[in-house]
Amino acid sequence: MDLKTVLSATLHGQFHIEGPYGEVLTPTSAKAQGVLALLLTNKDHQRSRNWLQDKLWSDRSREQGAASLRQALTQIRKAFGPYAELLVTNRQSVALPKAIRFSDVMDETAEFLEGMDIRDQEFEDWLRLQRQARQQPAPKALAQPRTTRIHTPENKTVVTEVDVTGTEMERLFSEVFVSGVASSLNEQLCIDAVPSESNPSAGNTIRVRARAAFNNGTTVIHASCIDDNTNRQLWSSYRTLPARGAPPVDHDDVLQMRNEAIDAISEAFCVDARRANGGDNAEVLASLAVQKLFSMNPVEQREADVLLAQAFEINPRGAFLAWRILLRVVQILERNSPCAQTATEEIREMSRQALLLEPMNSLVLSIIAYAKLTITSEISLGYEMARRSSALNPANPFAWMALATAELYLGHIDRAHTFTSRARHIGTLSPYRYWWDTGTCLTATANGDLNTAQKLAQSAHALSPSFRPPLRYLIALHVRSGNLDAAVTALKRLKELEPGFVAEQLIEDGDYPSATLRNAKLISGAQLRDLV
Repeated sequence: MDLKTVLSATLHGQFHIEGPYGEVLTPTSAKAQGVLALLLTNKDHQRSRNWLQDKLWSDRSREQGAASLRQALTQIRKAFGPYAELLVTNRQSVALPKAIRFSDVMDETAEFLEGMDIRDQEFEDWLRLQRQARQQPAPKALAQPRTTRIHTPENKTVVTEVDVTGTEMERLFSEVFVSGVASSLNEQLCIDAVPSESNPSAGNTIRVRARAAFNNGTTVIHASCIDDNTNRQLWSSYRTLPARGAPPVDHDDVLQMRNEAIDAISEAFCVDARRANGGDNAEVLASLAVQKLFSMNPVEQREADVLLAQAFEINPRGAFLAWRILLRVVQILERNSPCAQTATEEIREMSRQALLLEPMNSLVLSIIAYAKLTITSEISLGYEMARRSSALNPANPFAWMALATAELYLGHIDRAHTFTSRARHIGTLSPYRYWWDTGTCLTATANGDLNTAQKLAQSAHALSPSFRPPLRYLIALHVRSGNLDAAVTALKRLKELEPGFVAEQLIEDGDYPSATLRNAKLISGAQLRDLV
């Protein structure tokens, strides 16, 4: 059987599946057709079971939804007949092998999934957004001057696997962990991970392994990332946690481990980009772009914007737009944007497009929420989006930072500090830890914990000397503590990064990005003028 040409699918117009000899293989059940449509609209033809259940049986219990999905899969296999083996399932996911070439017959006059009637609100919302996305022209903000592309190697495959020798509860904990890594990788960098049960082809592979053990009220979770090409361990870590009843899957230390794994995989993709010896690859371009974004170097940030635009051309995902939105937020707050008004308009347009493409992506929601809070002053909407983001993926530190920012604007200082502290804990071993240190410095300042705020500002500045916000806080905090020499040193460094800056702007300029300092009333403009 030639898997590369065996089936074809029509998505525009009436949904239709055909075999190589024109056989009709379309299931008669609307829900079975819905399962196939949801698989085919993902670039890797794979979805998790939970995601499919949520889209097609959202009004049923988890057990009822799982049973209905199993029934729909049986109907698909029956309709596929001799090709039933092409539907690959395991306890976590459902997939159609990537090697199959499903071709959508693009009739521009026909509606996407015309006549498909699945009476589930979640599916109807998804279908409406899919139709809108296919009708909307690319926003002007996405236009970029043509540049020489970075050529990157063939896609790495990320494979997740768990130790199968433990108890059922231990296996469950391990499965939830690797599933969480896979979910965050897809959200943040559009990197797809496949379970080892799907028998991915050997090649350029990173393997994410996890093993859990329960003993006398204690849980140990160990995980690692292995580069199969070189058999090199990219990352390994473990945590020992108290176990009371269910596995502590949402414990902050476990979420912290998930982010460590993601950072290690992202760095491996960046290494591929630096080697520059292969074809275009959106995931690799995005990994390198995020690294450049967080360099806080204006030149590298402009390069990051071009790389993200290229990644979007290859694979139009909302996550790539979200990173470009964050870049513009940083440029506006850091006063590096050529035109703040244009950048703000671009933020609005890219936010609209990103939400059309990925309305349930935690990273997309958190970054857009942060932009609405800090740039466009849409506090209520920003709060709701941040709250939804943290619920969708509690391992996403950007979600907790956005929620903290919202709580700060709403005057809930204690809650804001709790959320920034959680973001910092989850991302504490990240190469971008300075971002979380700075956020926690702000809320510690607002909360009156000035010693902690000063330590965090010093840590953030040491980790990212070109990042301006820690210097702003160090100036004020050093003046407050009477260390004027240290305040002058921080002031000189900030002036190097921001020509024309004068110290009293921190307190007296209502448009300057230091609102938390002004509200905290730590020092006066006169004290700052005395530094000169």
